[in-house]
Amino acid sequence: MRETSAMVGLSIAEEYIIGVKNYLQISLRMMAVLEVVPLSIGDDFGPVFRA
Repeated sequence: MRETSAMVGLSIAEEYIIGVKNYLQISLRMMAVLEVVPLSIGDDFGPVFRA
């Protein structure tokens, strides 16, 4: 993780490494759930968001 973050110019303090790893694992699980939902270009993707 340190090497990857350094490649994009980020540094992660030692005390945050575990939290960052946990967040990335949660994000991967969320992505897996969303990827199986069939969507088409005609779907209304965010009707709850109003400008």
